[in-house]
Amino acid sequence: MRRRATAVLVLVGLLLTAACSVDVSAGRVGSMPERQVEQQVMDSLREKYGRAPDRIDCPGRLVGEVDRTMRCTLVDGDTRFGLTLTVTSVSGKRVRFDIQVDDTPLPDGTA
Repeated sequence: MRRRATAVLVLVGLLLTAACSVDVSAGRVGSMPERQVEQQVMDSLREKYGRAPDRIDCPGRLVGEVDRTMRCTLVDGDTRFGLTLTVTSVSGKRVRFDIQVDDTPLPDGTA
């Protein structure tokens, strides 16, 4: 009887661990609203370069899943650059990401 109870406890522990892994890997831990992402990018660029661009346009929420990427557009005057956000860590509702601005401006007429 004791062996059976131990086996059941181990199985329940494995199932609970598997369920947590699925939730985390599915990216349901957290995300950042579009406006918050855009503001964070503006603030980071201002801190790094001494001024912020005119605006940042992102397509939506940034999903809190490590290695998830999102493409946004940096607008500064008549010049637009693409930029890539890459999620580096997620802790609860806190999502951290890196910002990589493209080396060359976007051609006219592209987003």
